Amino acid sequence: MIPHTDPSPLSVSLSLSLSLSRNEAWRYAGGFARPVTLSEVLFKGFKWGFAAFTVALAIEYTFFPPKKGGH
Repeated sequence: MIPHTDPSPLSVSLSLSLSLSRNEAWRYAGGFARPVTLSEVLFKGFKWGFAAFTVALAIEYTFFPPKKGGH
């Protein structure tokens, strides 16, 4: 005999997740959504990438300074 499972916890969690997703859906719909520009796509991580590059460059020149006059 198969034990009877109560579907109410499953239905409660499913309805909760659906209601939360419905509440968040307005962000991506119609007048609330902001159009994506080409510059946002191309330069999305530029600020953090440039900061990481300058930190890496500073560390490299601090620990491995260029040799002067060596061939």
